[in-house]
Amino acid sequence: QASQCFWSPVDPPFDLPMKLALASAVTLTQGADVVVLLRHCVRSPYATLRANRAAPGFEYPDNYTSQAFPTEWGTEQAQCTPRGLDMAERLGLGLLEHLPAPVVVRADNVTRCVATAGKVASGLGMDPKEVKVQQQYFDPAAAQVCPDLTGDQYNASIEEQLKIAQDKTSYLGELWAQREELITELQEMVGRGPAPALGDIPDKISGGYYVGGMYVASQGMLETFLLEAGNGMSVAWGALDGDKREELYTKWQGLNVLYNRINHGGTGISTRYGGATAWRVLNALEDPAVGSEGLVGHDFN
Repeated sequence: QASQCFWSPVDPPFDLPMKLALASAVTLTQGADVVVLLRHCVRSPYATLRANRAAPGFEYPDNYTSQAFPTEWGTEQAQCTPRGLDMAERLGLGLLEHLPAPVVVRADNVTRCVATAGKVASGLGMDPKEVKVQQQYFDPAAAQVCPDLTGDQYNASIEEQLKIAQDKTSYLGELWAQREELITELQEMVGRGPAPALGDIPDKISGGYYVGGMYVASQGMLETFLLEAGNGMSVAWGALDGDKREELYTKWQGLNVLYNRINHGGTGISTRYGGATAWRVLNALEDPAVGSEGLVGHDFN
């Protein structure tokens, strides 16, 4: 268990790249398994925004748009949609011929992850009850295997990513330079609700998160548009349907990536959520035993 922790309450995990490099060197000489890492199913959106991350008093995504978001997803809030579960089972079926037996499927201890893993397992010809729910490989802090980051460490990790984004030569530099124009154009596309305009809500680091207008744009709008597309629904009230669908991925996904890289991509936060998963993948690959493994977690894994 201790090998899954790359950080402590005091020291950020700056030794992670070296540890992964050493483990990778071993993997290259021994790896015989196949490991598949998946995000959970297409799910329904959250009904409200996270507390204290948007404009005060405006906690619903509908507050920022001229039309209400769809509410009929065929499932409860933030759970797999019927289409999402069907896709997961079809994926398992498609993977069947590519995964050497025996196959082990592991999932985070979150309902949508367990449901997704069960359908993938079913497609692989397994009993869904064979899925191993092992939170320690996806969220070791929640599993109480590792200590969580402190509030200061969360903030420092976001500040680290902000500096990278603000560097014109970085991989985020171009997106950062375009963000204000994109947010203004996004507001024009979705219309105005009673809340302040996205561009008028200050972006800042607060309580271990990057909050403000970019948060609303990403988590309150663009994430939902991606889920609508994945669920076979009309996207952005038809504004991104037909020939416009390509823009969801070539234009708007970039703004979503920018926010998520700032909020989740710093050394401390990305290691807190992804380190244990990466360690599990490497351990599985260097295991000389024949077989395959499927891991079902989240985007931040």
